[in-house]
Amino acid sequence: MGKITAIKPQRRPGRYNVMVDDTFAIAVSEKVLVDLQLAPGKDLDEQYLAEVAQAEDASKALNAAMRLLEVRERSESEIRARLNQHEYAPSVIDSVIAKLRGYGFIDDAHFTSSWIQSRSRSQPAGVHKLRNELSQKGVARETIDNAVGAITEEDEIDLATKAISKRKLEKTSTFEERQAAYARDSGYLSRRGFSWFIIKTVLKSRYGPQPEEDEE
Repeated sequence: MGKITAIKPQRRPGRYNVMVDDTFAIAVSEKVLVDLQLAPGKDLDEQYLAEVAQAEDASKALNAAMRLLEVRERSESEIRARLNQHEYAPSVIDSVIAKLRGYGFIDDAHFTSSWIQSRSRSQPAGVHKLRNELSQKGVARETIDNAVGAITEEDEIDLATKAISKRKLEKTSTFEERQAAYARDSGYLSRRGFSWFIIKTVLKSRYGPQPEEDEE
C-alpha cells in the first residue's frame, strides 16, 4: 500500500499527475480527481489504483463519445464501434453507453427518425435504401420497421419526385430520346432505393407513359 504524496498539474489544462510515495503513479483528469476525492495523504493500494485507472478510461471514453455526438447524432452501435477501435475495455464501453442513454444523448428510435427526415430533405431515398443504411449503422430491425413502416406509398412518390426533380429534364422529342431518358432516370431512382411501381408512377408524370406503352 502506498500513500498519495502529491498531485501535480500538467501543462495540459485539466490534467494531473498523481504521485504515490513521491513516485509518479497515474495521470488523471480533473473530473476523476474530484469524483474519487484523490488528495495528498490518501492511501492508494494496487486495487484502488486499478479502479482509478478504470475511472480514467471511462472519462476518456465518455469524452471521445461526446466529441462524436457533437459532429452528428449517432446510433448506439456506431458509438460502440468507434470506442472499440480505441480498444477501451468492454466494461468501460458499457458504462459509457449507459451514461449516454441516461443523458438522452443516444436513442436509436430518435436517431432513426432523424436520419429518415434528414435524408428526405437532402438526398431523398426509397424505403429499401433507408432500410439498408440504417441496418449498416447497427440499428435493430424492429426499430427500423417501426420508423420505415410509417412511410406511405404517397410519401415515397413525393420523395421520388423530389429526387428526380434535382436532375435536368432531358429532351425527349423522339422515341429513342424518351427511351434513353426513361432508362437513365429509372436507373437513378432504382439506385436510390425506390421500387419499380414508384419509379413508373413518377416517370409517367415526368415524361408521360413509357415509350412501349404509347400504343396501348
